[in-house]
Amino acid sequence: MPQILKQAGIDYYYFCRCGKGIPLFWWEAPDGSRVLAYNLGWYNADVTPAIGNLPLEYERAFDISESLHVYGVGDHGGGPTRGYIEAALELQRRLIFPRVKFSTAQGFFDRVLSQNTEFPVVRDELNTTFEGCYTTHADIKLWNRTSENLLPTAEAFATLAAAYGRDYPRDDFVTAWRNTCFNQFHDIFDGSAIHESYDYSRGLFEEASKLGSDALYGALATLAARVDTRGRGVAVVVFNPVAWDRADAVTASLDLPSGTLAVRVTDDRGRDLPAQVAGRDAETGLLLVSFAAEVPSLGYRVFHVQPQQAASAPTAGAAADDSGRIENEFWRVQVDLSNGTVTSIYDKRRRLELIPPGERANLLQALFEKPHGMSAWTIGEISRTEDLDGPAQVRVVETGPARAAVRVTRTWRDSTFTHDITLYADAERIDFITTADWREIGTPQADFPMIKVAFPVALSRAQANFEIPFGSIARASDGREVPALKWIDLSGIAAGGADYGLSLLNDSKYGHDVKGGVMRLTLLRCSYDPDPRPDEGEHHFTYSLYPHAGGWRQADTVRRGYELNNPLIALAEPAHAGELPASESFLRVEPDGLIVTALKRAEDSDDVILRFYESEGAAVRARIVPGFAWAGAAEVNLMEAPTGAAIDAGGSEIRLNVNPWEIKTLRLGR
Repeated sequence: MPQILKQAGIDYYYFCRCGKGIPLFWWEAPDGSRVLAYNLGWYNADVTPAIGNLPLEYERAFDISESLHVYGVGDHGGGPTRGYIEAALELQRRLIFPRVKFSTAQGFFDRVLSQNTEFPVVRDELNTTFEGCYTTHADIKLWNRTSENLLPTAEAFATLAAAYGRDYPRDDFVTAWRNTCFNQFHDIFDGSAIHESYDYSRGLFEEASKLGSDALYGALATLAARVDTRGRGVAVVVFNPVAWDRADAVTASLDLPSGTLAVRVTDDRGRDLPAQVAGRDAETGLLLVSFAAEVPSLGYRVFHVQPQQAASAPTAGAAADDSGRIENEFWRVQVDLSNGTVTSIYDKRRRLELIPPGERANLLQALFEKPHGMSAWTIGEISRTEDLDGPAQVRVVETGPARAAVRVTRTWRDSTFTHDITLYADAERIDFITTADWREIGTPQADFPMIKVAFPVALSRAQANFEIPFGSIARASDGREVPALKWIDLSGIAAGGADYGLSLLNDSKYGHDVKGGVMRLTLLRCSYDPDPRPDEGEHHFTYSLYPHAGGWRQADTVRRGYELNNPLIALAEPAHAGELPASESFLRVEPDGLIVTALKRAEDSDDVILRFYESEGAAVRARIVPGFAWAGAAEVNLMEAPTGAAIDAGGSEIRLNVNPWEIKTLRLGR
């Protein structure tokens, strides 16, 4: 956060919640960026003679003669009252009293720095507060994550499509981002608004989703129309939204004959790929074809699908059987047929069992909170925990070779949970594709449940890490409810002494806890104020387990989180010649720890803005290879103003130094 503020031209930061008990300090980001922060007072503070104590305290503590007092009726949209102003004027008239001056936060910070610059330094997060807000109202969490994934992808492909004559929908992006940011207002996004607020927020999200989807698929269609798609069978252009080469599963909706029972899928080099018919779309009647795809960095590849009357000889890939076993080249997963929990995850390459003996993974747990005030904001005292390990229905729903899945369905009280535990031919994730029909209603009269899912891990000396915006942070495994974005990770020592870890990824959840060797993700709550029914209804979300050798850095966990949240996109396209080849990368950024977060038009011109950050805490030399026309490059800040930093932008690539955890933004001329 200090780096984001600093790169946006903000040097000072006033806040009244959280903090470290230090009123005035330098808040320093992991990359070394600093802002001067002030943490004192409350937004409902009044004006009394007691404020006269502050300057003396600050002179003793910081060798300055200034203090800042923020006052007003803040919780009702107001500000200073006449009474507060009259009280301050009365204090000004006192002969023996510190000088009282109406001023600004900017004025206070400027005067402080003119007197002293040696203040304590805080190199840590200022979280956490109101831990219930990380989960309450799962709908707004999903809308937010969906927009945060969709809009940058749409901007990137719209920028690329502009080179082929498509208008860049700048105004639509402004509207979509404003809607998204409005829904991040803290009493909306955190789930503490009244029920009717979410009807309004849904409308904002739906508008943003439509604008983003129209921009994205219009851009993809423009690009696909210029790709050489000639070949045998139906052409499918698969686009990769992330800026690295990727092997992953994809599902295409295709107009194939009704008698199609199997398919043959080949890539642009004529190689046969693991593929299967996954059913038909109930609304469109189109055949769903799943296959393993390798797609270049922020680019595309053409595949061809040919209908078959019968499946060809079995190929390597994923498989499942009636014993509850799911397997691919990476993992062997065992599901207990009696209760649907996972009793074994075996790493076939390293011959490691990842679940401790006698433990169960993907275990749903109901934690009952005692009734308490502000139930949307805070998690109350837990009176008891109930494992949801009763009888469950377990059956195979897909058997490979592209993917295999075992479906677990369980009913608990009035709610139903369905998990499709899924493995893929090429992807190393273990996906838990989940539908929850949540019918629990909390009241002040009885303990009420929230649902977590638990994954015990067979590791010793494990360290927990959590993704935060543009970085990650290590935290204690003490069972506290803490926020994270797309992933958390627990890495340590596996049996035999090998460095090993497991990452828990998600596509729309934020509340987590880690205690000892157990990672848990909070799925749903049923708080009752101010909204008495915040999460009642059907929910769709996916969380994934990603076991890996070494720590999260070596395993590219950051990339795996982005991949789950930004799936490959398949687009059927007629066969035709084209100026673009059958496979292309529009952007490549190296080394692996650099994560692209934006490729878009500049706010004031048709230049291209490229933003990325260093995600592993290492100083690196970046290499950027744009696959589109550009003329010169300059480093800019978050406001897209030049920084004057030197970069090497000769030839067909750009090179520059990147500090650990640093956010970099470049402007490329067009």
